[in-house]
Amino acid sequence: RALIATCASLWFWPTGGGSIHPGSYLMVLTTCGCADLVTHRAGSQEQRTTNAMPYPRHASPRDIAFAKEFYRDAQIHATLIAATGHPTLCFLSLLGIQAAPFLMTLVRKGLATSSTYHCVYSLALL
Repeated sequence: RALIATCASLWFWPTGGGSIHPGSYLMVLTTCGCADLVTHRAGSQEQRTTNAMPYPRHASPRDIAFAKEFYRDAQIHATLIAATGHPTLCFLSLLGIQAAPFLMTLVRKGLATSSTYHCVYSLALL
């Protein structure tokens, strides 16, 4: 979605900077609909990307809830930026999107801890 938004805001509706083009709504709804369709057909309802990542043993239920809320809010903000933001902001949200699978791979291979995952992923979302 971030890459599509970047290209669209550069080529199709170059106003950017907070003005909302109707194509932005279509882009967000289409990408969310496609993600829902793929999840319904091939994905797991329980084991989903960041939600499936383990948390450090010392993390309290309150810490875990806070982290999940932060991740949710970051996703909402990335969607809003994709729909209304400047092309540079749209592109910058790719950092968090691409950091997550890379970090998950490192954790699964034992090259990073779950603490490292959550710390670096949180920084990438800022």
